[in-house]
Amino acid sequence: MARGNILLVEDTVDLGELIMQFLELEGYKVTWAQNGEAAIKLVATCNPQLIITDMIMPIMGGIEVIHKIRQSSDAQINKMPIIVLSARATPEDEAFAYQAGATNYIIKPCSITSLINAVQSLV
Repeated sequence: MARGNILLVEDTVDLGELIMQFLELEGYKVTWAQNGEAAIKLVATCNPQLIITDMIMPIMGGIEVIHKIRQSSDAQINKMPIIVLSARATPEDEAFAYQAGATNYIIKPCSITSLINAVQSLV
């Protein structure tokens, strides 16, 4: 039985596959979207308990994903924890993500252990 459903939003194929594999090894069911627009369409159907999103992606970036999730009329969706996983490492980028409604901010590259620990603390 899955430990929880996670929606992973990552446009880099190699990284998305790697993160998905590690999360699945930990017992999570992972749905992967390669851009924010696809992620927003999947939220209602994949029923995630957590979203992990990159910041910079084609079509729709992570900040816009966070805004759309936080504006949802569905209380279960708009309260969902969101981890931002980004190569943008400035304090301003991190503050911007938290102001948008991120629950956690992890800078890439990171250890898989730190990502798994962050997931486990929120799911």
